[in-house]
Amino acid sequence: MEFDKLGGPLFARQEFDRLSDGWEKYTAEFTSPEDTSEARLRIGFQGAGTFWMDSASLMPADNLRGLRRDVVEALRPLRVPILRFPGGCFADYYHWKLGVGPRDRRPEFWGEAWSEWNPNDFGTDEYMGLARELGFEGHITTNYLSATAQEAAEWVEYANGPAGTPMGRLRSENGHAEPYAIKYWAVGNEAPTLCAEQYTGGTKLSDYAKRFREYEGAMRRVDPSIRLMASSVGQPNWVRDLLGLLPVDLLATSIYTGEYENQLSTRLADLDRYYRQVVAEPQVFARKLAANIQAAGERLPRDHPFFAITEYNSWWLSEKVDPDYRLGTALYFAGVFNTLLRHAREVFMAEVSTTLNVQGIVGINPVAVKLTPPYFAFLLYRNHIGSRVLETRAESPPASFNPELPALDAVATLSEKGDRVCLAVVNRSEQEDILTSVQLNGWAPESGLPARAWELNGKDKVAANPFGSTENVNIRERPVTQQGAAFTYRFPAHSVTVLEFSGTPFGH
Repeated sequence: MEFDKLGGPLFARQEFDRLSDGWEKYTAEFTSPEDTSEARLRIGFQGAGTFWMDSASLMPADNLRGLRRDVVEALRPLRVPILRFPGGCFADYYHWKLGVGPRDRRPEFWGEAWSEWNPNDFGTDEYMGLARELGFEGHITTNYLSATAQEAAEWVEYANGPAGTPMGRLRSENGHAEPYAIKYWAVGNEAPTLCAEQYTGGTKLSDYAKRFREYEGAMRRVDPSIRLMASSVGQPNWVRDLLGLLPVDLLATSIYTGEYENQLSTRLADLDRYYRQVVAEPQVFARKLAANIQAAGERLPRDHPFFAITEYNSWWLSEKVDPDYRLGTALYFAGVFNTLLRHAREVFMAEVSTTLNVQGIVGINPVAVKLTPPYFAFLLYRNHIGSRVLETRAESPPASFNPELPALDAVATLSEKGDRVCLAVVNRSEQEDILTSVQLNGWAPESGLPARAWELNGKDKVAANPFGSTENVNIRERPVTQQGAAFTYRFPAHSVTVLEFSGTPFGH
Protein backbone atom coordinates (compact mmCIF):
# COMPACT_ATOMS: atom_id res chain seq x y z
CA MET A 1 0.00 0.00 0.00
CA GLU A 2 1.47 3.34 -1.06
CA PHE A 3 0.51 6.93 -0.45
CA ASP A 4 2.01 9.48 -2.81
CA LYS A 5 1.46 12.72 -4.65
CA LEU A 6 0.31 12.49 -8.24
CA GLY A 7 3.45 12.90 -10.33
CA GLY A 8 5.45 13.58 -7.18
CA PRO A 9 7.27 11.89 -4.31
CA LEU A 10 6.24 8.82 -2.32
CA PHE A 11 4.90 9.86 1.08
CA ALA A 12 4.49 6.47 2.76
CA ARG A 13 4.61 2.75 2.03
CA GLN A 14 3.30 -0.22 4.03
CA GLU A 15 3.93 -3.84 3.06
CA PHE A 16 2.04 -6.84 4.42
CA ASP A 17 3.97 -10.13 4.53
CA ARG A 18 1.25 -12.36 3.19
CA LEU A 19 -2.41 -12.38 2.27
CA SER A 20 -4.75 -15.11 3.45
CA ASP A 21 -7.24 -17.03 1.34
CA GLY A 22 -10.13 -15.52 3.35
CA TRP A 23 -11.37 -12.04 4.10
CA GLU A 24 -9.04 -10.15 6.44
CA LYS A 25 -8.80 -6.58 7.65
CA TYR A 26 -5.47 -4.77 7.18
CA THR A 27 -4.68 -1.40 8.72
CA ALA A 28 -1.83 1.07 8.50
CA GLU A 29 -1.05 4.56 9.76
CA PHE A 30 0.94 7.32 8.10
CA THR A 31 1.58 11.03 8.43
CA SER A 32 1.29 13.27 5.40
CA PRO A 33 4.24 15.66 5.02
CA GLU A 34 2.10 18.34 3.36
CA ASP A 35 -1.43 19.49 2.54
CA THR A 36 -2.35 18.68 -1.03
CA SER A 37 -5.40 17.98 -3.16
CA GLU A 38 -3.34 15.69 -5.42
CA ALA A 39 -2.67 12.84 -2.99
CA ARG A 40 -3.16 9.27 -4.15
CA LEU A 41 -3.65 5.99 -2.28
CA ARG A 42 -2.51 2.93 -4.22
CA ILE A 43 -3.21 -0.67 -3.18
CA GLY A 44 -1.77 -3.65 -5.04
CA PHE A 45 0.03 -6.98 -4.72
CA GLN A 46 2.95 -8.88 -6.19
CA GLY A 47 2.80 -12.49 -7.31
CA ALA A 48 0.48 -14.83 -9.17
CA GLY A 49 -3.18 -15.22 -8.28
CA THR A 50 -6.37 -13.24 -7.89
CA PHE A 51 -6.59 -10.33 -5.48
CA TRP A 52 -10.00 -9.38 -4.09
CA MET A 53 -10.55 -6.12 -2.23
CA ASP A 54 -13.91 -5.26 -0.71
CA SER A 55 -13.42 -1.65 0.39
CA ALA A 56 -10.83 0.88 1.51
CA SER A 57 -11.36 3.57 4.11
CA LEU A 58 -9.08 6.54 4.73
CA MET A 59 -9.70 8.42 7.98
CA PRO A 60 -7.90 11.27 9.78
CA ALA A 61 -6.31 10.17 13.04
CA ASP A 62 -8.48 12.53 15.10
CA ASN A 63 -11.78 11.09 13.81
CA LEU A 64 -14.64 10.59 16.26
CA ARG A 65 -15.69 6.95 15.91
CA GLY A 66 -15.30 7.15 12.15
CA LEU A 67 -16.73 10.65 11.74
CA ARG A 68 -14.75 13.70 10.72
CA ARG A 69 -14.02 15.79 13.79
CA ASP A 70 -14.30 19.12 11.94
CA VAL A 71 -17.83 18.25 10.79
CA VAL A 72 -18.93 17.16 14.27
CA GLU A 73 -17.43 20.31 15.80
CA ALA A 74 -19.27 22.45 13.24
CA LEU A 75 -22.57 20.92 14.37
CA ARG A 76 -21.87 21.16 18.10
CA PRO A 77 -22.66 24.91 18.57
CA LEU A 78 -26.11 24.35 17.03
CA ARG A 79 -27.10 22.15 19.98
CA VAL A 80 -29.16 20.04 17.58
CA PRO A 81 -32.32 18.94 19.46
CA ILE A 82 -33.39 16.11 17.13
CA LEU A 83 -32.05 14.52 13.94
CA ARG A 84 -33.83 12.00 11.73
CA PHE A 85 -32.30 8.72 10.56
CA PRO A 86 -31.82 7.18 8.05
CA GLY A 87 -33.40 9.95 5.98
CA GLY A 88 -36.36 10.58 3.72
CA CYS A 89 -36.74 8.64 0.46
CA PHE A 90 -33.66 6.64 1.43
CA ALA A 91 -35.52 5.24 4.46
CA ASP A 92 -38.01 3.30 2.34
CA TYR A 93 -35.19 1.21 0.87
CA TYR A 94 -33.08 0.85 4.02
CA HIS A 95 -32.78 -2.46 5.85
CA TRP A 96 -31.34 -1.72 9.25
CA LYS A 97 -29.84 -5.16 9.97
CA LEU A 98 -27.39 -4.68 7.11
CA GLY A 99 -26.06 -1.58 8.89
CA VAL A 100 -25.01 -3.02 12.26
CA GLY A 101 -21.98 -5.02 13.33
CA PRO A 102 -18.34 -4.53 12.26
CA ARG A 103 -18.17 -1.93 9.51
CA ASP A 104 -15.75 -3.88 7.35
CA ARG A 105 -18.16 -6.83 7.27
CA ARG A 106 -21.25 -4.88 6.23
CA PRO A 107 -22.33 -5.21 2.60
CA GLU A 108 -22.41 -2.15 0.41
CA PHE A 109 -25.76 -1.71 -1.31
CA TRP A 110 -27.30 0.12 -4.21
CA GLY A 111 -29.45 3.01 -2.97
CA GLU A 112 -32.51 2.89 -5.18
CA ALA A 113 -33.89 6.20 -3.94
CA TRP A 114 -31.00 8.24 -5.35
CA SER A 115 -29.36 5.67 -7.67
CA GLU A 116 -25.99 5.48 -5.96
CA TRP A 117 -23.83 3.03 -4.05
CA ASN A 118 -23.89 3.32 -0.27
CA PRO A 119 -20.81 2.18 1.70
CA ASN A 120 -23.08 1.31 4.64
CA ASP A 121 -20.61 2.41 7.30
CA PHE A 122 -23.07 4.66 9.16
CA GLY A 123 -25.83 2.63 10.78
CA THR A 124 -27.96 2.66 13.92
CA ASP A 125 -25.04 2.42 16.35
CA GLU A 126 -23.04 5.17 14.64
CA TYR A 127 -26.16 7.33 14.52
CA MET A 128 -26.77 6.94 18.23
CA GLY A 129 -23.07 7.49 18.90
CA LEU A 130 -23.43 10.85 17.18
CA ALA A 131 -26.59 11.49 19.20
CA ARG A 132 -24.66 10.91 22.42
CA GLU A 133 -21.81 13.11 21.18
CA LEU A 134 -24.05 16.05 20.24
CA GLY A 135 -26.90 15.46 22.68
CA PHE A 136 -29.80 15.20 20.24
CA GLU A 137 -32.94 13.07 20.49
CA GLY A 138 -33.22 10.04 18.23
CA HIS A 139 -35.89 9.87 15.51
CA ILE A 140 -36.08 6.89 13.14
CA THR A 141 -38.14 6.53 9.97
CA THR A 142 -38.88 2.87 9.28
CA ASN A 143 -38.95 1.23 5.87
CA TYR A 144 -42.56 1.08 4.69
CA LEU A 145 -42.04 0.54 0.98
CA SER A 146 -39.76 -2.51 0.88
CA ALA A 147 -39.85 -3.99 4.41
CA THR A 148 -42.36 -5.38 6.90
CA ALA A 149 -43.91 -4.53 10.23
CA GLN A 150 -41.82 -7.33 11.77
CA GLU A 151 -38.59 -5.74 10.53
CA ALA A 152 -39.67 -2.41 12.05
CA ALA A 153 -40.55 -4.08 15.36
CA GLU A 154 -37.15 -5.78 15.49
CA TRP A 155 -35.54 -2.39 14.92
CA VAL A 156 -37.44 -1.01 17.93
CA GLU A 157 -36.21 -3.99 19.96
CA TYR A 158 -32.62 -3.45 18.81
CA ALA A 159 -32.81 0.20 19.86
CA ASN A 160 -34.88 -0.04 23.03
CA GLY A 161 -35.05 -3.66 24.15
CA PRO A 162 -33.23 -5.11 27.18
CA ALA A 163 -30.06 -7.08 26.54
CA GLY A 164 -32.00 -10.29 27.20
CA THR A 165 -34.22 -9.90 24.12
CA PRO A 166 -33.02 -11.32 20.78
CA MET A 167 -32.34 -7.93 19.18
CA GLY A 168 -31.17 -6.39 22.45
CA ARG A 169 -28.66 -9.22 22.68
CA LEU A 170 -27.45 -8.41 19.16
CA ARG A 171 -27.01 -4.76 20.15
CA SER A 172 -25.05 -5.84 23.22
CA GLU A 173 -22.84 -8.12 21.11
CA ASN A 174 -22.12 -5.09 18.94
CA GLY A 175 -20.76 -3.27 21.98
CA HIS A 176 -23.82 -1.39 23.26
CA ALA A 177 -25.29 -3.10 26.30
CA GLU A 178 -27.60 -0.28 27.38
CA PRO A 179 -30.75 0.43 25.33
CA TYR A 180 -30.80 3.64 23.32
CA ALA A 181 -34.36 4.53 24.38
CA ILE A 182 -35.31 6.08 21.03
CA LYS A 183 -38.71 7.67 21.52
CA TYR A 184 -39.73 8.95 18.07
CA TRP A 185 -40.51 6.61 15.16
CA ALA A 186 -42.26 7.11 11.82
CA VAL A 187 -43.93 4.61 9.51
CA GLY A 188 -42.54 5.38 6.06
CA ASN A 189 -41.65 8.65 4.38
CA GLU A 190 -44.04 10.83 2.36
CA ALA A 191 -46.41 7.91 1.85
CA PRO A 192 -48.99 9.62 -0.40
CA THR A 193 -46.57 10.26 -3.27
CA LEU A 194 -42.93 10.38 -4.31
CA CYS A 195 -40.84 7.60 -2.82
CA ALA A 196 -43.72 5.32 -1.90
CA GLU A 197 -45.79 6.00 -5.01
CA GLN A 198 -45.07 2.62 -6.55
CA TYR A 199 -46.61 0.97 -3.49
CA THR A 200 -49.55 3.23 -2.70
CA GLY A 201 -50.29 4.35 -6.23
CA GLY A 202 -50.34 7.86 -4.85
CA THR A 203 -53.98 7.62 -3.76
CA LYS A 204 -54.47 4.33 -1.88
CA LEU A 205 -55.00 5.86 1.50
CA SER A 206 -56.76 2.75 2.80
CA ASP A 207 -53.65 0.64 2.06
CA TYR A 208 -51.46 2.93 4.10
CA ALA A 209 -53.94 3.06 6.98
CA LYS A 210 -54.12 -0.74 7.07
CA ARG A 211 -50.36 -1.22 7.05
CA PHE A 212 -49.86 1.59 9.55
CA ARG A 213 -52.00 -0.36 12.02
CA GLU A 214 -49.85 -3.43 11.39
CA TYR A 215 -46.65 -1.48 12.01
CA GLU A 216 -48.11 0.26 15.05
CA GLY A 217 -49.25 -2.99 16.64
CA ALA A 218 -45.94 -4.77 16.07
CA MET A 219 -43.79 -1.84 17.21
CA ARG A 220 -45.83 -0.99 20.31
CA ARG A 221 -45.85 -4.61 21.43
CA VAL A 222 -42.08 -4.26 21.72
CA ASP A 223 -42.14 -0.82 23.38
CA PRO A 224 -45.50 0.76 24.26
CA SER A 225 -43.81 4.03 25.23
CA ILE A 226 -42.67 5.05 21.72
CA ARG A 227 -44.32 7.98 19.95
CA LEU A 228 -45.31 6.96 16.45
CA MET A 229 -45.77 9.21 13.42
CA ALA A 230 -47.98 8.53 10.45
CA SER A 231 -46.68 9.74 7.09
CA SER A 232 -47.85 12.60 4.92
CA VAL A 233 -46.39 14.95 2.33
CA GLY A 234 -48.25 18.17 3.00
CA GLN A 235 -51.41 17.36 1.01
CA PRO A 236 -54.45 18.66 2.95
CA ASN A 237 -56.82 16.05 1.50
CA TRP A 238 -54.54 13.22 2.65
CA VAL A 239 -54.32 14.74 6.13
CA ARG A 240 -58.10 15.07 6.41
CA ASP A 241 -58.89 11.59 5.08
CA LEU A 242 -56.11 9.81 6.98
CA LEU A 243 -57.28 11.23 10.30
CA GLY A 244 -60.77 10.12 9.40
CA LEU A 245 -59.54 6.52 9.17
CA LEU A 246 -57.30 6.19 12.21
CA PRO A 247 -56.18 8.16 15.25
CA VAL A 248 -52.47 8.98 15.28
CA ASP A 249 -50.24 10.57 17.91
CA LEU A 250 -48.12 12.61 15.48
CA LEU A 251 -48.25 13.28 11.75
CA ALA A 252 -45.00 13.63 9.79
CA THR A 253 -45.13 15.92 6.78
CA SER A 254 -42.89 17.79 4.35
CA ILE A 255 -43.21 21.45 3.37
CA TYR A 256 -41.04 22.71 0.52
CA THR A 257 -41.20 26.04 -1.23
CA GLY A 258 -39.49 27.48 -4.28
CA GLU A 259 -39.37 26.80 -8.00
CA TYR A 260 -37.07 23.80 -8.02
CA GLU A 261 -39.03 21.85 -10.61
CA ASN A 262 -39.25 24.78 -13.04
CA GLN A 263 -35.82 26.32 -12.59
CA LEU A 264 -33.57 27.30 -15.45
CA SER A 265 -29.80 27.34 -15.18
CA THR A 266 -29.78 30.93 -16.44
CA ARG A 267 -31.57 32.11 -13.30
CA LEU A 268 -28.34 32.07 -11.36
CA ALA A 269 -27.34 35.24 -13.20
CA ASP A 270 -30.39 37.05 -11.78
CA LEU A 271 -29.42 37.23 -8.12
CA ASP A 272 -31.84 40.10 -7.52
CA ARG A 273 -34.74 37.87 -8.47
CA TYR A 274 -33.34 35.06 -6.36
CA TYR A 275 -33.22 37.28 -3.26
CA ARG A 276 -36.72 38.71 -3.78
CA GLN A 277 -38.16 35.26 -4.33
CA VAL A 278 -36.56 33.43 -1.43
CA VAL A 279 -37.24 36.03 1.29
CA ALA A 280 -40.94 35.97 0.36
CA GLU A 281 -41.25 32.18 0.52
CA PRO A 282 -41.99 32.00 4.27
CA GLN A 283 -45.44 33.32 3.33
CA VAL A 284 -45.88 30.29 1.05
CA PHE A 285 -44.65 28.03 3.85
CA ALA A 286 -47.16 29.62 6.23
CA ARG A 287 -50.04 29.07 3.79
CA LYS A 288 -49.13 25.41 3.27
CA LEU A 289 -48.86 24.83 7.01
CA ALA A 290 -52.17 26.59 7.67
CA ALA A 291 -53.87 24.43 5.01
CA ASN A 292 -52.68 21.27 6.79
CA ILE A 293 -53.85 22.56 10.17
CA GLN A 294 -57.23 23.46 8.71
CA ALA A 295 -57.50 20.02 7.07
CA ALA A 296 -56.97 18.34 10.44
CA GLY A 297 -59.91 20.36 11.75
CA GLU A 298 -61.63 18.97 14.81
CA ARG A 299 -59.38 15.90 14.78
CA LEU A 300 -56.38 18.04 15.70
CA PRO A 301 -55.38 17.00 19.24
CA ARG A 302 -56.00 19.66 21.87
CA ASP A 303 -53.58 18.30 24.45
CA HIS A 304 -50.33 18.33 22.45
CA PRO A 305 -48.76 19.70 19.24
CA PHE A 306 -49.49 17.32 16.40
CA PHE A 307 -47.47 18.06 13.25
CA ALA A 308 -43.89 16.86 12.82
CA ILE A 309 -42.41 18.68 9.84
CA THR A 310 -39.70 16.18 9.00
CA GLU A 311 -38.52 17.98 5.85
CA TYR A 312 -38.56 21.64 4.87
CA ASN A 313 -36.43 23.91 2.73
CA SER A 314 -36.42 26.32 -0.18
CA TRP A 315 -35.53 24.55 -3.41
CA TRP A 316 -35.33 27.51 -5.74
CA LEU A 317 -31.72 26.89 -6.73
CA SER A 318 -30.16 23.45 -6.88
CA GLU A 319 -26.53 22.76 -6.06
CA LYS A 320 -25.81 22.17 -9.74
CA VAL A 321 -26.91 25.72 -10.47
CA ASP A 322 -25.56 27.47 -7.38
CA PRO A 323 -23.52 25.55 -4.80
CA ASP A 324 -23.65 28.47 -2.36
CA TYR A 325 -26.44 29.17 0.06
CA ARG A 326 -26.72 32.95 0.20
CA LEU A 327 -27.84 35.53 2.74
CA GLY A 328 -31.38 35.59 1.36
CA THR A 329 -31.81 31.94 2.32
CA ALA A 330 -30.83 32.76 5.91
CA LEU A 331 -33.68 35.30 5.93
CA TYR A 332 -35.93 32.59 4.50
CA PHE A 333 -35.16 30.27 7.40
CA ALA A 334 -35.65 33.06 9.93
CA GLY A 335 -39.07 33.74 8.42
CA VAL A 336 -39.92 30.03 8.61
CA PHE A 337 -38.77 29.94 12.25
CA ASN A 338 -41.07 32.86 13.03
CA THR A 339 -43.95 31.01 11.38
CA LEU A 340 -43.21 27.85 13.36
CA LEU A 341 -43.09 29.82 16.60
CA ARG A 342 -46.51 31.31 15.86
CA HIS A 343 -47.83 27.77 15.38
CA ALA A 344 -46.14 26.24 18.43
CA ARG A 345 -49.49 24.83 19.59
CA GLU A 346 -49.85 22.80 16.40
CA VAL A 347 -46.24 21.98 15.40
CA PHE A 348 -44.30 19.60 17.61
CA MET A 349 -41.00 19.51 15.73
CA ALA A 350 -39.37 20.66 12.51
CA GLU A 351 -36.31 19.06 10.90
CA VAL A 352 -34.52 20.77 8.04
CA SER A 353 -33.64 18.86 4.90
CA THR A 354 -30.72 18.59 4.90
CA THR A 355 -27.96 19.04 7.46
CA LEU A 356 -24.87 18.32 5.33
CA ASN A 357 -24.49 19.17 1.63
CA VAL A 358 -27.35 18.80 -0.90
CA GLN A 359 -28.87 22.13 0.16
CA GLY A 360 -27.49 21.47 3.64
CA ILE A 361 -26.80 24.14 6.22
CA VAL A 362 -23.21 22.87 6.51
CA GLY A 363 -21.17 22.25 3.38
CA ILE A 364 -18.30 19.78 3.39
CA ASN A 365 -15.64 18.77 0.90
CA PRO A 366 -12.79 16.29 1.41
CA VAL A 367 -10.69 18.74 3.41
CA ALA A 368 -12.82 21.63 4.69
CA VAL A 369 -16.15 22.78 6.12
CA LYS A 370 -18.37 25.64 4.97
CA LEU A 371 -20.74 27.34 7.42
CA THR A 372 -23.50 28.69 5.21
CA PRO A 373 -25.68 31.75 5.94
CA PRO A 374 -28.58 29.47 7.01
CA TYR A 375 -26.21 27.87 9.52
CA PHE A 376 -26.08 31.20 11.32
CA ALA A 377 -29.86 31.56 11.22
CA PHE A 378 -30.09 28.24 13.07
CA LEU A 379 -27.34 29.32 15.47
CA LEU A 380 -29.03 32.65 16.19
CA TYR A 381 -32.45 31.19 16.95
CA ARG A 382 -31.07 28.23 18.88
CA ASN A 383 -29.11 30.43 21.28
CA HIS A 384 -31.20 33.59 21.52
CA ILE A 385 -34.86 32.56 21.41
CA GLY A 386 -37.02 31.76 24.43
CA SER A 387 -39.22 28.74 25.05
CA ARG A 388 -42.58 30.52 25.35
CA VAL A 389 -44.11 32.46 22.46
CA LEU A 390 -45.57 35.86 23.30
CA GLU A 391 -48.30 37.76 21.51
CA THR A 392 -46.56 39.97 18.96
CA ARG A 393 -48.14 42.65 16.81
CA ALA A 394 -46.13 44.27 14.04
CA GLU A 395 -46.96 47.05 11.60
CA SER A 396 -44.61 47.28 8.67
CA PRO A 397 -44.32 49.04 5.33
CA PRO A 398 -44.28 46.72 2.32
CA ALA A 399 -41.03 45.65 0.76
CA SER A 400 -40.11 47.91 -2.16
CA PHE A 401 -40.02 44.94 -4.56
CA ASN A 402 -43.29 43.30 -3.43
CA PRO A 403 -46.33 45.31 -2.25
CA GLU A 404 -47.85 42.16 -0.71
CA LEU A 405 -44.79 41.39 1.44
CA PRO A 406 -44.24 43.20 4.77
CA ALA A 407 -40.66 44.39 4.98
CA LEU A 408 -40.49 43.43 8.67
CA ASP A 409 -41.44 40.13 10.28
CA ALA A 410 -41.29 39.88 14.08
CA VAL A 411 -41.99 37.42 16.88
CA ALA A 412 -41.27 37.69 20.62
CA THR A 413 -40.51 34.89 23.07
CA LEU A 414 -39.95 34.56 26.82
CA SER A 415 -37.06 32.61 28.33
CA GLU A 416 -37.75 29.47 30.34
CA LYS A 417 -36.89 31.26 33.59
CA GLY A 418 -39.13 34.19 32.66
CA ASP A 419 -36.33 36.74 33.04
CA ARG A 420 -35.65 37.59 29.37
CA VAL A 421 -37.74 38.68 26.41
CA CYS A 422 -36.23 37.97 22.98
CA LEU A 423 -37.59 39.85 19.97
CA ALA A 424 -36.60 38.38 16.58
CA VAL A 425 -37.02 40.73 13.61
CA VAL A 426 -36.37 40.02 9.93
CA ASN A 427 -35.84 43.02 7.65
CA ARG A 428 -36.34 41.77 4.09
CA SER A 429 -35.58 45.13 2.48
CA GLU A 430 -32.88 45.05 -0.16
CA GLN A 431 -31.36 48.43 0.72
CA GLU A 432 -33.45 50.24 3.34
CA ASP A 433 -32.70 50.27 7.05
CA ILE A 434 -36.00 50.65 8.93
CA LEU A 435 -36.27 52.81 12.06
CA THR A 436 -38.90 51.10 14.20
CA SER A 437 -40.77 51.92 17.39
CA VAL A 438 -40.78 49.03 19.88
CA GLN A 439 -43.19 48.79 22.81
CA LEU A 440 -42.85 46.04 25.44
CA ASN A 441 -46.26 45.81 27.10
CA GLY A 442 -46.42 44.13 30.50
CA TRP A 443 -42.65 44.03 30.87
CA ALA A 444 -40.42 45.82 33.37
CA PRO A 445 -36.84 46.09 32.04
CA GLU A 446 -34.11 45.59 34.59
CA SER A 447 -32.83 48.99 35.68
CA GLY A 448 -29.38 49.89 34.43
CA LEU A 449 -29.12 46.86 32.15
CA PRO A 450 -29.56 47.81 28.47
CA ALA A 451 -30.84 45.43 25.86
CA ARG A 452 -28.45 43.35 23.80
CA ALA A 453 -28.67 42.86 20.04
CA TRP A 454 -27.38 40.09 17.79
CA GLU A 455 -27.46 40.76 14.07
CA LEU A 456 -27.13 38.22 11.26
CA ASN A 457 -26.08 40.02 8.10
CA GLY A 458 -23.61 40.02 5.25
CA LYS A 459 -21.61 42.26 2.99
CA ASP A 460 -24.57 42.44 0.60
CA LYS A 461 -27.93 40.76 0.11
CA VAL A 462 -26.52 37.80 -1.86
CA ALA A 463 -23.36 37.27 0.20
CA ALA A 464 -22.16 33.70 0.74
CA ASN A 465 -19.41 32.10 2.79
CA PRO A 466 -16.62 30.15 1.08
CA PHE A 467 -15.08 27.04 2.57
CA GLY A 468 -13.01 27.83 5.64
CA SER A 469 -14.24 31.41 6.18
CA THR A 470 -17.22 33.09 7.84
CA GLU A 471 -16.17 36.65 7.12
CA ASN A 472 -18.88 37.38 4.54
CA VAL A 473 -21.91 36.29 6.60
CA ASN A 474 -21.94 35.93 10.37
CA ILE A 475 -23.62 36.98 13.63
CA ARG A 476 -22.30 40.09 15.34
CA GLU A 477 -23.37 41.70 18.59
CA ARG A 478 -24.42 45.33 18.16
CA PRO A 479 -24.54 48.12 20.77
CA VAL A 480 -27.98 49.11 22.06
CA THR A 481 -28.78 52.34 23.88
CA GLN A 482 -32.35 51.33 24.77
CA GLN A 483 -33.65 52.29 28.18
CA GLY A 484 -37.17 51.43 29.32
CA ALA A 485 -39.99 49.49 27.69
CA ALA A 486 -40.53 51.90 24.77
CA PHE A 487 -37.76 52.87 22.35
CA THR A 488 -36.73 52.97 18.71
CA TYR A 489 -34.31 50.69 16.90
CA ARG A 490 -32.96 50.76 13.37
CA PHE A 491 -33.10 47.32 11.76
CA PRO A 492 -30.51 47.10 8.94
CA ALA A 493 -31.40 46.04 5.42
CA HIS A 494 -31.30 42.29 4.58
CA SER A 495 -30.79 41.29 8.21
CA VAL A 496 -32.09 39.16 11.05
CA THR A 497 -31.83 40.78 14.49
CA VAL A 498 -32.62 39.43 17.94
CA LEU A 499 -33.05 41.99 20.71
CA GLU A 500 -32.79 40.58 24.23
CA PHE A 501 -34.27 42.38 27.24
CA SER A 502 -33.64 41.38 30.85
CA GLY A 503 -36.37 42.10 33.38
CA THR A 504 -39.61 40.72 34.80
CA PRO A 505 -43.24 40.56 33.67
CA PHE A 506 -45.65 42.84 35.53
CA GLY A 507 -47.06 41.13 38.60
CA HIS A 508 -44.02 38.88 39.14
